[in-house]
Amino acid sequence: MEQDLVLLLRVAIAAVLSIPIGWEREYRARPAGLRTHMLVAVSAATFSGIALLLVHTVDVERAQLDPIRTIEAIVAGIGFIGAGTIFVARDRVVGLTTAASLLTTAALGTAAGMGRYTLAVGLALITLVIVGLLHFMAPEPKEDPPEPTPDE
Repeated sequence: MEQDLVLLLRVAIAAVLSIPIGWEREYRARPAGLRTHMLVAVSAATFSGIALLLVHTVDVERAQLDPIRTIEAIVAGIGFIGAGTIFVARDRVVGLTTAASLLTTAALGTAAGMGRYTLAVGLALITLVIVGLLHFMAPEPKEDPPEPTPDE
């Protein structure tokens, strides 16, 4: 019971830390916004926390438990979701930053799920700087030249 409450706290921390990242993506009208980023962080925190609970509660001599496999599964699953946010529009690739922010949010959730709060908070702040503040430093995409008319 106590371990479940500790894990719920870790999940809540992951949810709260993912809010600014998801909000920034939502504000910019990107494919994955606030709720998606929060769910990614919450699920990653839950999976990684359960993996740690299993390692501490199961007889390791009789069972082969490896939390690294959990992290690998999280990364693979987020890769699948992230790929769905990437598409080509007018010869430009769109959605790469959203896919990367989803992956980073999963890492944030994994860190929180494993009780690494300083790492999770630092990762959230670094991610916000990258997707939020550095956005203004990126050049605006050049507009496509107008399509030629049949008369030309």
